[in-house]
Amino acid sequence: MVFERLTGAMMKLGFRVFEPVFPVLATYFLNRRMRKWEERDLIQTFKVKVGRTEKYHYTIDLDVFLTEDQARDRIRSILNRPPIGEGR
Repeated sequence: MVFERLTGAMMKLGFRVFEPVFPVLATYFLNRRMRKWEERDLIQTFKVKVGRTEKYHYTIDLDVFLTEDQARDRIRSILNRPPIGEGR
């Protein structure tokens, strides 16, 4: 009983403390992933913007720029996949 109440209180405290910081953390991790894709030459460049509209509501703007060859490769890889639900 005490453990359950303590766990609930810790969860509420965690959400209150970290919820306003979420846009910063999301931006950091998205930038990290996009930089890896950029280094692997999967994308040319990118822009990431994460904003907090209200409590527990966010906007994520992710602009990804591709060269013509990169776009062609991405489209080919998508079209060559089997439909969802079918084995590979």
